[in-house]
Amino acid sequence: MLAPSPHVLVVGAGIVGASLAYELGRQRARVTLLAKAPQLTTVTANSFAWLTTGYGQDEAIVAFRQAALGEWHRVEQELSGRLAIEWSGA
Repeated sequence: MLAPSPHVLVVGAGIVGASLAYELGRQRARVTLLAKAPQLTTVTANSFAWLTTGYGQDEAIVAFRQAALGEWHRVEQELSGRLAIEWSGA
């Protein structure tokens, strides 16, 4: 018999809370996301939201940022482009 899926409460729906809730859901947990604003538009929605690989920085930082950028692409693909990211650059 399979163990029941855990039910997890995530408090806060900024980038950290929303990411945690999303990943827990991918892992088959039942998730309740508790947010201050019903539209999920808090500080993160007003951030600069700049994604970069960090040209000219320490190699470890560049590698970390490249991996993170790959994760953004993965999540956007899983959500069929609903993140509305504008992949442009200078």
